[in-house]
Amino acid sequence: DTVIPAAGRGSRLGELTADRPKGLVEIAGQSLLAHVFEQRSREGGEVIVIVGYGAGQIVDRFSDTFEGVPITYVH
Repeated sequence: DTVIPAAGRGSRLGELTADRPKGLVEIAGQSLLAHVFEQRSREGGEVIVIVGYGAGQIVDRFSDTFEGVPITYVH
């Protein structure tokens, strides 16, 4: 299993996080979390995401699985 801390505001990213949490900032055409989830989907196991600021946006974007890998959110 993998634990991903994604609870912070990401204030050091400035304008990039004005309307979204840092995990949803796009890099090379997809969100930072999607890059991490893709890597995990190749390795298997559950993904546990610690959320805080913008949690609703993250849950709305990914729901409870990513490419067959279960995601658990911890607030």
